[in-house]
Amino acid sequence: MSAITARTSAAGETEDAPELRPWLTPEDRAGRHAVARGRGKRLPLAVSLMLELDAAQSEWLRREAQRSGRDYDAIIKALLDRERTARP
Repeated sequence: MSAITARTSAAGETEDAPELRPWLTPEDRAGRHAVARGRGKRLPLAVSLMLELDAAQSEWLRREAQRSGRDYDAIIKALLDRERTARP
């Protein structure tokens, strides 16, 4: 039994849960329901970034987010757009 497949009953006892596996037949869905399916329309991603900022950059980004009410993504995208339009 792994931590993923163990669950605690209402009485506090640990019991085995079935291992997760893909649904291949209608019977596999028995007793389960889909929580969300999404809209089925995803925007194509051209580039995905993960940035490592130093302490000063992180502090500026936090302050700018708080000041402007925007999230980090919106601030970084605005900076990229500003730089892109400044240099044709």
